[in-house]
Amino acid sequence: MKGDDNKPAPMPRIEFWFDYISHNAYLAWCALRPLAARHGHTVDAQPVVFAGLLNHYGTKGPAELPAKHLWMIKNVLRKAQLEGITINAPASHPFNPLLSLRATLAIEDPKTRSAFIDGMFKAVWVDRKDPSADQTVAMIADQAGEDGERLVALAHAPDTKDALHQQTRLAIRKGIFGVPSMLTNAELFWGYDDLQFLELHLSGQDPLSSEQLAPWKRIRPSAKR
Repeated sequence: MKGDDNKPAPMPRIEFWFDYISHNAYLAWCALRPLAARHGHTVDAQPVVFAGLLNHYGTKGPAELPAKHLWMIKNVLRKAQLEGITINAPASHPFNPLLSLRATLAIEDPKTRSAFIDGMFKAVWVDRKDPSADQTVAMIADQAGEDGERLVALAHAPDTKDALHQQTRLAIRKGIFGVPSMLTNAELFWGYDDLQFLELHLSGQDPLSSEQLAPWKRIRPSAKR
């Protein structure tokens, strides 16, 4: 139809792969959307099971290494303080994020999904609520404009459980190995600390050139899967 010619081109996307279990994912979620807006991008939020990534790659999470765990807590608190982001110790950690991740995936409308993610991150990392509890997910869903009871039922459904498994396998095929991960223009940026490089990339000022990278591509990882 001729009218379609006048439609504006869709805004480019930044895929945001996250798990609520990650405090760095919470910090990145707070900072990413203003960053994306500055460069005319939208954020496409994609839940993924962090434990599934660790299992696939045969690695451990930061909390499983005591020395790294203490360092990371300090690192996260310093970043939150500098950025003015409120963060509190969760009620328990690690916790089971599967119900909240499945509920997120079951929300199809991007704006509603974004509002739900806002509420769930706040529930975990500010209000110290249990993200594995039906009542927590239902409450956050209601606040986001969803039917909380219906969404919880969907999150428990076998099809939704399978969809989250498929989602994690999709992340692996895309080269996602940790959370948070930001993917745009076939470039992967990992962790809150990589947001500075993402912004440089989006502004056309990426300090890394293909010429610089070329000789390093000949180096092979010592471990393969």
